[in-house]
Amino acid sequence: MLTTCLGFSAQTQKKVKTWLVISRTLYLLLLIIAGTRFFYLVTATPAMAIIKLLLTIVWVFFIEAGFTQKQEQHITVPLGTATALLFIANLTLNYYF
Repeated sequence: MLTTCLGFSAQTQKKVKTWLVISRTLYLLLLIIAGTRFFYLVTATPAMAIIKLLLTIVWVFFIEAGFTQKQEQHITVPLGTATALLFIANLTLNYYF
């Protein structure tokens, strides 16, 4: 989330692209970890495992949409807010379950 916030608030296109590359690397790792956790959790709690995986994937889509809008110089507040809320939901869900 830190790299996403820095990318969303960057002033130049070069910095936005730099943070985008770093964010993509980190959330690729996040998706690999989420997929691995899914296969371990699906036998114990299949519904929760599916929700966690889908929430992570949706969060990554929102990050990509935010960077796309940022590169076009007009990121919207609802998209930034939704991305932050998805991060909090993902963090909370993975911490407690």
